[in-house]
Amino acid sequence: MDRTILYVGIGGFAGSILRYLISLLFARYILIPFPFATLAVNLLGCFAIGLVLGLTERGGMLEPEMRTLIVVGILGGFTTFSAFSYETIRLLQEGAFAYAGVNILLNVVLGLATTYFAMTLTR
Repeated sequence: MDRTILYVGIGGFAGSILRYLISLLFARYILIPFPFATLAVNLLGCFAIGLVLGLTERGGMLEPEMRTLIVVGILGGFTTFSAFSYETIRLLQEGAFAYAGVNILLNVVLGLATTYFAMTLTR
């Protein structure tokens, strides 16, 4: 079996558990009906992928297998675009159009901005 598949699986396992723990933490302390946990996870994931890819571009500071473990495995399991999509649809169905719009704007614009920022930090 290709070791890369194993790395992706292990990373996905770890990333998914971390994402779940963060959502529990937010659910305990944030009581308004806005998906802040998903926003936080997406922004953290965007920042982390920017750092990893920036370091990789900078001179191959990560072996390909480690890059796959982190980017595809951990961050793939950690980030939650599917949850973002579902929560935005749910907000629209509930008539919370302002929350849905803010959710889309913050996840997309801040996600792109944090990825870019993290990549520039490593250059």
